[in-house]
Amino acid sequence: MIGRSFSDAVIQKEKLATREKWLKLLEDIANQLQEIKETAEARRHLHCASPTN
Repeated sequence: MIGRSFSDAVIQKEKLATREKWLKLLEDIANQLQEIKETAEARRHLHCASPTN
């Protein structure tokens, strides 16, 4: 019984570690998308603000 409980605990720990890795990856992707959005908005503002010939 103790061996099974330990095994279950190890499996749960591995699942949590995997979940944390996925959450970190998703957070990194979200941050990169935010940077892309901000860069695009800044370029759009520059483009709109520049005089046309």
